[in-house]
Amino acid sequence: MEDKLKEALSDPETLEQLYRQDKQGFKSAFNKVTSDITSTDLIRFWQVRLQEAVEQKVNFTPLIITLIAVIFMARIPQIFGFSESIKEMFELKNLVIIAFAGITFYELLRKENSKLIYWLGFLVFFSVMALHMNSLSGYPEGQTFILTLLHAPILSWFMFGLAYNIGKSNDSRAWAGFLRYNGDLLLFTGLVMICWTILLGITVSLFESMDIKFSEMMLLDLYLTAAVISPLIASFAIERIPALTNKIVPLIARIFNPVLLIVLIIYLITIAQAGKNIYSEREFLIVFNIILFTVLAVTIFSLSNIAGNKKDKFQFIILYFLTLFACVLNLIALSAIFYRLFTYGITPNKLAVTGMNLIVFANLITIGINLFQVQNSHKKPEKITTSITRFLPLYAFWTFIVVIVFPIIF
Repeated sequence: MEDKLKEALSDPETLEQLYRQDKQGFKSAFNKVTSDITSTDLIRFWQVRLQEAVEQKVNFTPLIITLIAVIFMARIPQIFGFSESIKEMFELKNLVIIAFAGITFYELLRKENSKLIYWLGFLVFFSVMALHMNSLSGYPEGQTFILTLLHAPILSWFMFGLAYNIGKSNDSRAWAGFLRYNGDLLLFTGLVMICWTILLGITVSLFESMDIKFSEMMLLDLYLTAAVISPLIASFAIERIPALTNKIVPLIARIFNPVLLIVLIIYLITIAQAGKNIYSEREFLIVFNIILFTVLAVTIFSLSNIAGNKKDKFQFIILYFLTLFACVLNLIALSAIFYRLFTYGITPNKLAVTGMNLIVFANLITIGINLFQVQNSHKKPEKITTSITRFLPLYAFWTFIVVIVFPIIF
């Protein structure tokens, strides 16, 4: 850290990146590096900022307020005594949106520049989403119903991104930071859920030892509530220990990406030998698309965490081949989708998947080209993350069409 600081003492952007990567290490190294150096305006600014950061106390108020609101909304069926069938539909339609609303408003509470207009805008969005979701009639067997359930969380995720990047919504670097933050959030949410599972198991065992039984429905309600508040707790943890999160996610990516590439190669070889027909087997096509979107997500999150130094060269190569394999998967999936479109006719499912796959394919091609250019012309990796963030509005637009327009048309 000290060597990096010495090289970046006149570079405000690099100093900010180093600070966000390891706040405690930055503070310690900064004091050592600047002790024998003539003070400049930039150094004095950081000295004041670091002093304020040391004196700043942990503020639990935003977390507590949001937790109370989220738990109340998640428990509405139990509070108002809804019937079991209505309760199940409420949870199916609302719990994921409540979770995203929770972390969105938590971000607003944390930020000093969250004006009233922002609060009103997000409140209107989530209110309209809730009304729209709960106005959908029919049963989960309906195609538009399923599509809306699958895409509504994605649309809510984009709104969370806007809250995270308040005042910087047009900055591609801010959105790259948001993508990186999502990798941290996903990892820590998983860890929090594991802790909830262990805690719940211990609690049940203790009470059962006293012949006090929990019904399966009660356990499910508790677990669902825990799942809804887990992203909030994970977000708070990331805020408090950023140095740990900045080290864990890149480490996991370095281990996981080569394994994923090997699994993909074996998978494609197995498909060729097994004689599976993606054109006639709908379930196989669904699995194919799940794998494709997983590879895209892993690639994006990994790229957003790469610093671009020499030790990341191997990761760039792995991600390049992952992108190539994802392009092959996408081409196969698109050919199967178009075949089913022309053979069996247009349906909401086929139309939604076609639009999303076309956007994903264009995104993968762009990522692949930029990865090749970074490796061969020594261009900065920031170009890749910038190209990724440019596709986010397209994903948001198509998701909006599927969630809002499809139920009206179909």
